[in-house]
Amino acid sequence: MDWTGIAGQIILYLLGLIVGSAGIAVTRFINARTKGVKNGILSNLLGMVAQAAGDAVNATFQTAVNDLKAANSDGKLKAEEAKAAAAHAARSAWDALAADAKADLGKLFGGAGAAQAVVAQAVESKVAQAKAAGIATPSASVASATPEQKQKAIDAAHVQLGLSVK
Repeated sequence: MDWTGIAGQIILYLLGLIVGSAGIAVTRFINARTKGVKNGILSNLLGMVAQAAGDAVNATFQTAVNDLKAANSDGKLKAEEAKAAAAHAARSAWDALAADAKADLGKLFGGAGAAQAVVAQAVESKVAQAKAAGIATPSASVASATPEQKQKAIDAAHVQLGLSVK
């Protein structure tokens, strides 16, 4: 591995630490907001965001991330795959919320864009928690597959995440 590969690995590692730290900060912010919210409906709303984020992250790991890790020769996601997986999970979490929940989030955080950013940060927090808990493990069936089967798994995961297929 040349120095650019090493630098790339260091950057990816540091980016993971930064994203994880930001996710933890967002979780603390949401928890603080929940404690400060007197209205039970809004407190439940923030709980729904955390639940939707967790469900979306788990589903994305189960259906795409773990297969990609197993199929990739180094057992890791490429940067574009990680970015696409996070975006896919954030979209899934947002889509899982009811329309009235989205509207209430928009009111609470100052608009739909800010509400979507809160959901995306909640997803990033759940990704960091999943990594720390060891949930992100490569699929054994894909790891032992033939190169052709691995490529099919990569292609299927890329389609799901909205990436191009080779």
